[in-house]
Amino acid sequence: MRWKAAFLFLTATCFLYYLTSIDSSEKTDPGTTTTATKSAATSQKDKPNIILILADDLGWNDVGWNQNKKTTANPEGTKTTNVEVKTPSLDKLKAEGIELGRFYAQALCSPTRSALMTGRYQFHTGLGPEYIRDHKPYGVPVDEVFISQLLKRSSYETHIVGKWHLGLCNEAYTPIKRGFDSFLGLLTGSTDHYTHSTIWRDKWSGPYYLDLHNNTKDCTSENSTYSMELFTREAIRIINNHHNNVPWLPLFLFFSLQAVHRPLQVPSRYLTQYQQLLPSGSPDVDKRIKMAAMITNMDEGIGKVMNALRDNDMFDNSVIIFMSDNGGEIPESSNYPLRGRKRTNWEGGIRVPAFIKGTSSGIGSLPKGTKFNELMHVTDWLPTLIKGMLGAETEGCKQLDGVDQWNALKGLSQPPRESLAVTIPPDGFEAITVFVGRYKLLTSGQNCDKDTPQFIHPGFDVDAVPPPEPVIKDGIGYWVFDIISDPTESTNLASNSSLVDTLRDFAVSQQTFAVPDIHTQVPNFDPTGNPKLNGGTWGPFQKSTICPSVMNRRFSKSVLSEPH
Repeated sequence: MRWKAAFLFLTATCFLYYLTSIDSSEKTDPGTTTTATKSAATSQKDKPNIILILADDLGWNDVGWNQNKKTTANPEGTKTTNVEVKTPSLDKLKAEGIELGRFYAQALCSPTRSALMTGRYQFHTGLGPEYIRDHKPYGVPVDEVFISQLLKRSSYETHIVGKWHLGLCNEAYTPIKRGFDSFLGLLTGSTDHYTHSTIWRDKWSGPYYLDLHNNTKDCTSENSTYSMELFTREAIRIINNHHNNVPWLPLFLFFSLQAVHRPLQVPSRYLTQYQQLLPSGSPDVDKRIKMAAMITNMDEGIGKVMNALRDNDMFDNSVIIFMSDNGGEIPESSNYPLRGRKRTNWEGGIRVPAFIKGTSSGIGSLPKGTKFNELMHVTDWLPTLIKGMLGAETEGCKQLDGVDQWNALKGLSQPPRESLAVTIPPDGFEAITVFVGRYKLLTSGQNCDKDTPQFIHPGFDVDAVPPPEPVIKDGIGYWVFDIISDPTESTNLASNSSLVDTLRDFAVSQQTFAVPDIHTQVPNFDPTGNPKLNGGTWGPFQKSTICPSVMNRRFSKSVLSEPH
């Protein structure tokens, strides 16, 4: 009988403890993290924050570390400008990280942003070489997995501030549906920096309509707030809020700037310093002054965001990436001494200023104050961060074109990228841009004009090297350059037929799964996109029948047969 009594006593005691624990958990403040949650969250602290800063239309020669210095584009260190643009915040960040001397983007904004989000070449997603026009009914195909979605799987809080430009005709194309927890910014390619409005492009006639959104809602309260200052304020708010509410989770902030894209607008206080250095003498000089002021304003905003990270003890555990989405626009920007401009596949259109700063310790740590002058492309960020740094999977992604550069950046392995395909047509040999080893092949066609010069920014007097003549084969112009020794693309090696064959063979190998630009496959104009039909602001085309049909179409040669 004693053992029965002992058993009943023990059972009753356990049952009372169980009831007490339930009662205790029910009384827990919903805002308080339980012990179990804290334990699970602690494991997230090893993951670094990721701050990805994407400038818009920033030229190679528009940042402090490339001006009047020896660089991969200027091995002799010749003078590149008579008025240096001030970028102290970026210069300091770059000095704390790794300068990327041969980093390539695409020649235009949407193709670069698509490649960044998906880790895939533009000719595999169909997003390029053209950018998405505001009135066109398409976006990045919805079956493509974005880096934001992959980071959500790794418990990241994900936020985007600034420019989207990856599709707006249907809600499924927009940021909140593509892995971001919040969005403040514009869906189109550009707006007025103060009114945040852009024109309905029906024969380029007005009126202008608002394109500023807070998540899925129109944001009407910021008229007259300069875009860079608005986006800086929002980035700081996100950082403060993250630290105060979910400090145990890692943060992914995509700081996708509208700066320094046209229109050339900037608060007047930034103009004075450049007006004194570069006296106005022509409309082009005035444009250069405004651009320099916009860049310094952008730099100041980035500096404020970095200070917010420091104030919240988040800076040392943040991986910070900076790059431009393509080369600078002419005449206001400077890509000198590189040849070309935005919208061209010459070096000035696709080689962009870039760097990465690692964390002080842990899995995100990287060398400081070094240079990485190996071939690297915007598609590389997805596998480098997801696979290389986090050791996570990319399940659900189609075959990635980017390569994991993490160990190479750390100096632990040889650089993995030996070739790069920037543009590949679905057939034929026009408009090809590829790299193999130290050599680059360009063929005539879209984004490659034979008369493309080295553009010299207004107010700077220097002789430009004339463009080399192409070697014509079957009616197509060919240029081949040793891009290491000839970064200004001045000596055409295309008369070397074996070299051309090697480069062309690589291009042909990439054509197997190349798809046409969706831009050419859909109607040029969807009238239901007119903002006056959609509440008077830019956003999803609510009455469109074209956009949903485009979303369900397949533009590839054979997605199912793509190698994995």
